[in-house]
Amino acid sequence: FMKEQVKLPTEEKTHMLGITNNLDRLETTVVGFFNGKSDLYDEYVVAANEMRGTYKFLHTFDVDIAKSFKVPADSVVVYQPEIYWSDHENKTYTLSKKSGTYKEIIQFIRRSSVPLVGQRTKKNTHFKYPEKPLIVIYYDVNYAHQYVKDTQFIRKKILDIAKHFVDSNLKFAIANEDEYEDEIKSLGLEDSGSDVNVACFTDKQKFRMEPVDDFESSDLSNFIEDLRTGKVKPFMRSMPVPKKQDTIVRKVVAHNYDEEIHKTKKDAVLFFYAPW
Repeated sequence: FMKEQVKLPTEEKTHMLGITNNLDRLETTVVGFFNGKSDLYDEYVVAANEMRGTYKFLHTFDVDIAKSFKVPADSVVVYQPEIYWSDHENKTYTLSKKSGTYKEIIQFIRRSSVPLVGQRTKKNTHFKYPEKPLIVIYYDVNYAHQYVKDTQFIRKKILDIAKHFVDSNLKFAIANEDEYEDEIKSLGLEDSGSDVNVACFTDKQKFRMEPVDDFESSDLSNFIEDLRTGKVKPFMRSMPVPKKQDTIVRKVVAHNYDEEIHKTKKDAVLFFYAPW
């Protein structure tokens, strides 16, 4: 680990194939095209060091390589992997600003590295998907070559809806159901029996879509509309709400807490206990 930390955070390439053959197949790749060492290059190195462990960083000082990529010299380019290409977003994003600072470069990379519907993983969730609200679609996401077609089949259904939120603060991500088994359990969906499960996370709450037999774009669209209109309640694990409570001592569970405690005009003394 320490040996990796002392290495330059960006790798120099001296041939066009050195870049094309090293573009990450599953994740964003950042490439700096420079006309020799410059202030922008220095800032790029600082930015790459600050973001070490997130994306792959490459650079070249050969202006002919920049020309072959049709990129002006002294530019930083974010390349999205082919698996995330769609008709509703750019495949590449370019920052051409000779006076750019490392903070501007970092902001540019963070803004440009999140595809319309990308994969959320335990490794990238903190630096790639910190913004909320976030809709996560859980299924058997697998980008091994033999499973790409099946993975993309579901992802395209999500894209059909996500394309209407390009300029919205609502984000979309897919996630492998096995990797996020703990999160699925926290949503009470571990026994849903559905091949696709959907949840929405805000800064303080989480919502889940009721399981469906065959997931379609319309199911996601309806879920988003129900979220917008307040028809979907925040999910909380709860004991069943008692059907009848006639005494002054009442049983409070997660699903009736608001009604029994916050919406009543009476004072209440609450005793917390665990049934075990």
